[in-house]
Amino acid sequence: MTIRIMKWRRIMNKLMALVFIILLSSVFSGCAVTGGALTTAAYEGNTPVIKELLDKGGNVDERGGCGLWSVGGDFNATPLLCASLNGHLEAVEVLIDRGAAVNSAGTTIGQTPLSAAACGGHAGVVKLLIEKGADVDGAMAKLTKLGANANKCLVFLSNYLEQQKPARLPAAAARIENAEADNARILPPPPPDGKEEFEAAKSANTFDAYDQFLKAFPSSGNRRPVLQAMAALIGMQNGSYEDHRKFVVAYEDGLEFVPEKYRLVLTGPEGLRVHDIAEFRKKGVGNNIIAAKIRSGKGRYKDFSFDEIDQLKTMGIPEVVVEAMIESTSRATRDEEELQNKKKMADLLADIQQMQNKLVDLKTAKASDAAMPVSVVQSQGPSVSDAVTNCASQVAALEACKYLPSLGAMVCRAAAKAQFPCE
Repeated sequence: MTIRIMKWRRIMNKLMALVFIILLSSVFSGCAVTGGALTTAAYEGNTPVIKELLDKGGNVDERGGCGLWSVGGDFNATPLLCASLNGHLEAVEVLIDRGAAVNSAGTTIGQTPLSAAACGGHAGVVKLLIEKGADVDGAMAKLTKLGANANKCLVFLSNYLEQQKPARLPAAAARIENAEADNARILPPPPPDGKEEFEAAKSANTFDAYDQFLKAFPSSGNRRPVLQAMAALIGMQNGSYEDHRKFVVAYEDGLEFVPEKYRLVLTGPEGLRVHDIAEFRKKGVGNNIIAAKIRSGKGRYKDFSFDEIDQLKTMGIPEVVVEAMIESTSRATRDEEELQNKKKMADLLADIQQMQNKLVDLKTAKASDAAMPVSVVQSQGPSVSDAVTNCASQVAALEACKYLPSLGAMVCRAAAKAQFPCE
């Protein structure tokens, strides 16, 4: 047993000595290469050997290791990563032409050919890799994640990209970008939400404070609670019919918060409210005349319930007048819906025109891209070609939406924008 243990110890000592010699030679040489002949040839930039090995069926994406103790190297790396690390431009071109995966990463550190080339400070290789589709964002993210050890790599790649920015942006795309920036400056700022003013009005809790708030922020999301608070204040002060009428005249949408005993009589347009009609009846104005006046206007009343119709009869308002109020309400509703539909159609046509204009600019950008390096489109995210296709599809879809009924057209419009984003 003792002899066996001693034998194993001798074997282990020899192995450790061998490993030490390999490590020591690697440190003095500044690098280490492990793996197949193709990986070694790529690391050394031996293009003739690379071609010969590939001609004989070598795996262009074989795995080995290179630059293991230098920044940018990795274990289980591909020949392309090894050639990129040492800046062998011709070897990189040959490997890519033979089908090497341009974004193949090492499996230990995760270096990519692009990040390795950046660590080596090889601008020519960086440029070629980007033109061939290297993932710039992925390389930047990897170098950032590696921290201080990869600072020089990150700085080099960032500076390179910054220097190339004018060339990477097509002229037409730049015009679109500038136009959008101009539009952003021309368009008025969004309306203030008035949150602070709303809190101040709530704190004061007076009719005048709420009234000033609504005049300053008529479209506030807090409009309903403010109207409710105003109506409550009138009620707390034992407000009369006239007080509530003035409130409804100023704020038509406040009617729902008026006490029920006033709500029905205050229904309708100013001058022809239910209360006014009852007064006309008392003065002897004929029912047909009143009904004619109601129909000639565009006033909105409501779709009275049968209980409310009974209450109207109790006030002395006959069916012919009630019928006129209901008809006037229906007509006002139809007119409002038609107006909304026209606005929706106008918005749809405006969308189509905007997309058509953008499509023209994008087609110009696409033509400009034909004379630009491949890196232009790849470094900017989705290609101009893809944007042209999406915008053209959206224009066609929006055109089809015009022939649908109003509600269907709006649903169609939303679906077209979601399905074919054209930003």
